[in-house]
Amino acid sequence: MLELKIAYRGRARKVISCLREVFIFQGVKMGKTENIEKVKGIIKKLEKSNGFILTDFKGLNVSEISDLRRRIKEEKYEYKVLKNTLLGFAFKEMNISELNEHLSGPTAIAFTEDNTTGLSKLLVDFSKEFKSLKIKCGYFEGEFINDENIIKIASLPSYETLISMLMSTLKAPLYGIVSVLNGPNRALVSTLNQIAKSKEN
Repeated sequence: MLELKIAYRGRARKVISCLREVFIFQGVKMGKTENIEKVKGIIKKLEKSNGFILTDFKGLNVSEISDLRRRIKEEKYEYKVLKNTLLGFAFKEMNISELNEHLSGPTAIAFTEDNTTGLSKLLVDFSKEFKSLKIKCGYFEGEFINDENIIKIASLPSYETLISMLMSTLKAPLYGIVSVLNGPNRALVSTLNQIAKSKEN
């Protein structure tokens, strides 16, 4: 009898252990050893990035997806196709589960560490060229961004352009001051030249 109890307890522990090795999300089982590390990797990537955009690439052919990846790589962004289930876990863990309602259909995420405007412009321009790419939403600097606002952000000047505009604005008053300061000098030189010419005559 004692041996049966010990055997039963041993089996019960194994069952409990197996249950602990499984996560349930929207009715989908995820083995801990197989997928939890992937979720941790996603969370690390999301936390490291300054912003990211969720896209639906359904309808893009292999050549178009390769073209998109090439453009993203050239600008030093990242683009990864991820399972919605894994993303759901990651978003929930990061307390940004409002993004979960956008996890339908195929999902790929574009990451940036420092240039959300540039990333937005790249994806919006590509979606205009290839209609099959759909922008779902984004998350910039701790704020949820819907697709309409991503399109607006894409229309903003680039960081380099903004700096150039700022420098031009700052230089304009300086040029005006220099012109005013030089004005009396030019007038004095002109008057002296006229006096010199009159004496010669």
